[in-house]
Amino acid sequence: MKSDGAKNSQNGPSRSPQSGTYRSGLSIRSFRPFEVNHPNHDVRKAQQWWQETLPVDLEIGCGVGWHPLQYAIANGDRRLIAIEHTRAKFQRFARRTAAHGPMENLLAVHANAISWIAQWVPLQAVERCFILFPNPNPKTKHRNRRWHCMPFMQCLKQRLSHQGQITIATNERWYIEEAIELMPQNFGFYLLALETFNSVTHPDYKVRTHFEKKYFQEGQTIYQASWSIRPDSPAKTADLSSDPGKIY
Repeated sequence: MKSDGAKNSQNGPSRSPQSGTYRSGLSIRSFRPFEVNHPNHDVRKAQQWWQETLPVDLEIGCGVGWHPLQYAIANGDRRLIAIEHTRAKFQRFARRTAAHGPMENLLAVHANAISWIAQWVPLQAVERCFILFPNPNPKTKHRNRRWHCMPFMQCLKQRLSHQGQITIATNERWYIEEAIELMPQNFGFYLLALETFNSVTHPDYKVRTHFEKKYFQEGQTIYQASWSIRPDSPAKTADLSSDPGKIY
């Protein structure tokens, strides 16, 4: 997804993401919501949710909707807003949702997530935010498109409740390593958990997206990190001692 990006700082060493290292010292400007497009969508259902007591969660880049449907079914006491920008993927998501019948706790949104969230999500309104297997944008010139390098992350943090959490999952070790460094450094997040999954250590693991299914079947390791806006809980880190791409 293209967005207003952060300008790269000239400070710090520059290395290739493929090497498992990254460049620190990134300078990120403030998010400017007046620069994003204001979407024209029917948001009455979401606006009603903000007035009610059930917790509301958010998924950015939900693809064809595999995870949102699983999540909504398994969490009937929660509500999920799932946003997908790509037309073809959202159409598959919409067909999949229609086939399941009415789901009162799932709102499928076809929009640019940055614009929609900046315009329609109130402050401190979201308890959980999922970004599952985003485009890692491995080229250095596209670094400002990575979620943990975007000024928009400031806006997203403001939308999280006091108990709010954000979860990022990827098959790229360097990507999660960079996120673990920059989320606290640039946005003041606190790492809650770092987990790893693969077909050997977790043979019964239930995959959530088509990308995750592919990576899991190929024997790749899945890296997942969660952050909070509060320092209440100590970080729970995975035991990566046997992982060839050890982070800690």
